[in-house]
Amino acid sequence: MSLFDPHPAWCPIGLRVVPRDMHPLVRGIWSKLRDVVDVGVFVVNPRRGASYPILYVSGSDEGALRVALFPGWEDDERRRPIDFARQSTLLERIREAGLSPEPLDSTHGIPSERSGPLFLPLDVRPDGMALILHDLWERLGDSLRMTVTKVRHRGGELTFVRSYVLDDELQPRLVWYPGWDSTGEPVDAGEAAMLDAQGHSTNAELPIEVLFVK
Repeated sequence: MSLFDPHPAWCPIGLRVVPRDMHPLVRGIWSKLRDVVDVGVFVVNPRRGASYPILYVSGSDEGALRVALFPGWEDDERRRPIDFARQSTLLERIREAGLSPEPLDSTHGIPSERSGPLFLPLDVRPDGMALILHDLWERLGDSLRMTVTKVRHRGGELTFVRSYVLDDELQPRLVWYPGWDSTGEPVDAGEAAMLDAQGHSTNAELPIEVLFVK
């Protein structure tokens, strides 16, 4: 198994959020991407912790799962982390049961469109971004135009992934970033927005594919 092939059948990605914060993010992501991909949810009700949605992103043409977004914990007190093993177990149980995700617009209504990009804190430190970058490019690169910008921060470096849909869009719809800095401190959305703006104005915005295509 190569470095960039950790899960050939599934692609779980964790966000640095608790269950109560996952619900508005799910609706925000859907509002940003509903014109280019299909977005659905499964609601998990663990024996301990709070119920939370898993956000499924699939291609609008073939319906195959591309990405499954999880919160970082199963409880709002952050005592029960959802690691890769737990993500994989849940996805496998869903697959074996033959369940289909619930279309978000069927019962949840259409959320109001928020201005500006939606910032998504990934549940990784900067040194864990390489696999995430490859997953995003491999799974969503044919639907989203993605660029990478690096910004110096607290003695380390943060990588921001800006996701556009149209070639001529000037403002990204989503911005992915490591939710933890190199010291292990959380990076909140407000700080991330400031750093992204700083990096976009001073550093090169490189197409993500240059990192992997030779």
